[in-house]
Amino acid sequence: MASEAKMYYTLEEVSKHDRAQDCWIIISNKVYDVTSFMYKHPGGRGALIYVAGTDATESFEQVGHSEDAKGEMSHLYIGDLHLHLHLDHKPPPPSATANNNIQQEEEQVADSNSAMSQQVYM
Repeated sequence: MASEAKMYYTLEEVSKHDRAQDCWIIISNKVYDVTSFMYKHPGGRGALIYVAGTDATESFEQVGHSEDAKGEMSHLYIGDLHLHLHLDHKPPPPSATANNNIQQEEEQVADSNSAMSQQVYM
């Protein structure tokens, strides 16, 4: 794959490959087609089917795969997870309403502090 352009896949694309006959997984933001490896997997095909179409990074790391096992994955690699399409959790830019609410809260705190300082001097 060195001479080819790198492929990128979305979580949605990977999630469609979720069965033994068509099994893709994500490990450390890299996408692997493990369909041909299904019957060769030392942990059994059930382990791969369980994480098919998902990010299997946590499961993969918990098992403690050897460096040899990690090296053998290179021929199953088909591309990378397209991270920029998965920033849904990123907060939207502050809206005018949010900025206005922050300003109102700051004014209330300032008014409260002013009122407290006047009471101290009375």
